[in-house]
Amino acid sequence: MCAATAACSQQPRPTAASDAGPSGAVSPSDAEASALAARLASLVLQLDDLTVVSPGTPFTPFDVGPLARADLPPSFEEVSSRRLGGWKARYKASDPGASRGILVAESRVERFADAEAAATSLAAYRRQYEQDAAGTEGDIVEGPEIGDEAIRLTLMQPGTPEAVVFHSLAWRTGPFTAQVLISGFEGEVDQDQATELAALVEQRLRAAANSRLER
Repeated sequence: MCAATAACSQQPRPTAASDAGPSGAVSPSDAEASALAARLASLVLQLDDLTVVSPGTPFTPFDVGPLARADLPPSFEEVSSRRLGGWKARYKASDPGASRGILVAESRVERFADAEAAATSLAAYRRQYEQDAAGTEGDIVEGPEIGDEAIRLTLMQPGTPEAVVFHSLAWRTGPFTAQVLISGFEGEVDQDQATELAALVEQRLRAAANSRLER
């Protein structure tokens, strides 16, 4: 299963309010949940962020909201009881015939009860990346130096007339985990673009992790 199935399929998927959190997740009060959701929504990639690496390319959001059960592989269930909330934002090139640059971008952020739980979540990302890379043209690399620890994955999906490349970067910052994924045709996107977008998210994550509200 691809680490970001919806981004790989490039198809929108509705988010049901009733399954906004995995079974067994920590259940804050309604007011706390609303405040956390608003905070997480401000941490993921924003539409304007994409202009940093794709200037002049218009994007359209197509799947934005709380992370649902269907967004998370089974391997992530082991930390569901310590997950406080999660948010996703997915964007696609507005031109359906676009073939240059980033075609789809995904960002997700999760907040856990503590850094230990977040580290367990990142370990689940690592296992998922290893599974995704097995038996395909995949390349897993520890790093780059972003957050407290990070891992990145490049996958190539053969296609006609051109292969599609997926660049994923997952990392942990304090009690948060995050992932940025971009995809496009071979030769049109690279891991540096994913890293640059991740750095924008990391700036916001680091500020949130250091704030009183997140201690």
